[in-house]
Amino acid sequence: MYALDGSKELGSVEVLDVYVEHDGPRLFSCKDSRGQLYVAVWVDESDSAEVYLFAPVSLQRLNEFQGDEIELRRLFAETESGKVLQVTSSHGAAPPSVAAVDCAAIPEEWLPTAGASLSEPHVR
Repeated sequence: MYALDGSKELGSVEVLDVYVEHDGPRLFSCKDSRGQLYVAVWVDESDSAEVYLFAPVSLQRLNEFQGDEIELRRLFAETESGKVLQVTSSHGAAPPSVAAVDCAAIPEEWLPTAGASLSEPHVR
């Protein structure tokens, strides 16, 4: 998880809660060094890197997610800013790369299953 630290966009990432873990966190909440809250989901992996989507959230929206009031897919497909961060963490020592992505441009296979919530995450 520490491999997500060090980018100039996020700075230090503090994990707040891990909701799904399998060989590392797959769905979790965190905040960056500026205090911006995110819900993050693991979406892809290769021999050299892991890819996560970070959905920026307000405290209210994080509470709605934690209270099962908002579907996981909607959290990523309809962010308050219209964008998510694609964070690619190499398996080496390099800091992660971070790119802003429009919600409409997120590959379908990266979005959580329709109807998934915190109580039934169905993380791919």
